[in-house]
Amino acid sequence: MATTFTGGDLKLVADQAVSNVSDVLLAAKSFSLKAETTGMSKGDSTQVFVAGAAPDAEDFDAEDNNYMTDNGGDHAWKPVTLDTHAKLTFKIPPSTFEKLTPASLSALYKPYVSKVASRVIGDVFAKITQGNFPTALSIAAPSTFNKSNVSKAETELAKLVGIGSERNLVLNIDVFDSLRDSLTGIYATPTNNEVLRNGTIPGLAGFANVIRTSAIQTQTTVGTHLIGIATNMSGIALATSAVRQVPQFDGDVEIATDPVTGIPLTFSVDYSKETRAYVGTVEILYGIAVLDKKGILRLTTTVAGGGS
Repeated sequence: MATTFTGGDLKLVADQAVSNVSDVLLAAKSFSLKAETTGMSKGDSTQVFVAGAAPDAEDFDAEDNNYMTDNGGDHAWKPVTLDTHAKLTFKIPPSTFEKLTPASLSALYKPYVSKVASRVIGDVFAKITQGNFPTALSIAAPSTFNKSNVSKAETELAKLVGIGSERNLVLNIDVFDSLRDSLTGIYATPTNNEVLRNGTIPGLAGFANVIRTSAIQTQTTVGTHLIGIATNMSGIALATSAVRQVPQFDGDVEIATDPVTGIPLTFSVDYSKETRAYVGTVEILYGIAVLDKKGILRLTTTVAGGGS
């Protein structure tokens, strides 16, 4: 029998608990998510289609370059393995659980949901290294990042991957804040000002979206550090899947999907046989693959050492 609370059930709790996880997962919009994972388990692989470069157009020739002549291209299906299973579990004593409503339980779930989502995005950005994506644009003063820097990043990305594809810019929160501060004066309508406040800037300097992420932390140690990326969505594939439960599991399970990115999170309810405590879990199955090394332009800054 389904687990019920005052005014609802686990499905209602799960849907409410993912209502604000888009803020964490928003950066995933800059990556390829078109992967079929229905019914898959940990260790399974799926294929992601990557559209590559095309050759220069040539004159039509009835014999040597007719309609049956394949002019080539770098397009390919590339594998992504669902090799990571991330989860968080918490317990609530019966005396507390029996007083919970869907709203209060979803509020309890939300920080766990955010941490699981942060793990996914953090693992994605861990792949964005000089070795995987060698091309970088150095930003001298991140604290004054403005539209001119955005324009330069778009130009460098266009040189790298060409024009005509969707391009996104993802920035460290502090860098995004500097950009937002520099733009608020030119946005006249309340709608655009609301967009700025919510952490997404659409249609700026050729980018479909400028997005902020907490996955790129501001660094103060000496060295060269990542502060953002520009991408045409061909650099990394992120495949996600709901977690399949074993047939022997007699608790309740529900899937809630982030409405912005389509990323599914699995919620489950069980009970401790020893203490009768409520046991709640949120989890996800995912895999990350590096695709085209030109598909991401790293934005970096250098922190210099102090003099003696």
